Amino acid sequence: MGDKSPSAIFHQDVDAVHADLYDGLLIQSLSQHDPTRLPSSVRRDSPNASQDIQFEWHRFLDDLCFLCDSQSGGKSVVALIAEEARGEHVFWVTTELVYQDVAVAHLNVILHLLQKCIRADEGCMRALIEQIAQISIRRSPQRVHHYGSRLKNITAERLTEEFAEGQSIGTCTETAPYEALDHIIAIRHLHQDLCESSYLFRYKDAYGLLKQHIKPTSKETWNRVRHFVGRLGHWHKTAISLARAAASFASVLQNFRVAAIPSPDPGKQARFTLDEDLEALVL
Repeated sequence: MGDKSPSAIFHQDVDAVHADLYDGLLIQSLSQHDPTRLPSSVRRDSPNASQDIQFEWHRFLDDLCFLCDSQSGGKSVVALIAEEARGEHVFWVTTELVYQDVAVAHLNVILHLLQKCIRADEGCMRALIEQIAQISIRRSPQRVHHYGSRLKNITAERLTEEFAEGQSIGTCTETAPYEALDHIIAIRHLHQDLCESSYLFRYKDAYGLLKQHIKPTSKETWNRVRHFVGRLGHWHKTAISLARAAASFASVLQNFRVAAIPSPDPGKQARFTLDEDLEALVL
């Protein structure tokens, strides 16, 4: 490699190299210890913990990650890791530097709301679920807009077989299922209503009727409709899932802190090649 030092190759000073190394080792260490497994405090509370509670903990972390990710495709939150250390639980958020403060603040708010869910009665629980969903939707306008626009673009096609005018599909007229879907499209600019209606749509008769009478040639389109309706409804579904799981992880939620690990931006990484060294070897 000639007289090139590592810092010259990577165009970084020693402190930057140490910081990158520490972050990398921390993530690797936590991963090796299976960060999705149940914390020991939860295992003590549930000595007969089964695979079900293990799965619930894994889903708990996934749901938190979804609500904290305000951009599509995991751009703002890359990963969420939970570590138990010295009597407290640390939620490490891996995020791009530009989103770091917002992601950490939002996760803190969600976890504190989940604290309140532990002993909440049914009425308070519903209010907390709504609050968690609303603040998460409010901070994800681009993501909601993207899903709403994609849904609008693919629902122009008639999805079911053509029926004679007035002919019934089950207990509804042919147009009724489309009216429910059209309503979602019509309110796509009202993000809170759009997400709530999308969540409820999956449980309406109209959804089942469309699914039952789908044209063979429209199955791919229907799958895309279901996907984007599901994406839009996922904020409410996730808020409900987290709130219902809060009591199972009370020991984690009673004593926690949130910290961030900046995710490296590939576009800003220094580039280097081995061209000169290869040329030297050839010569």
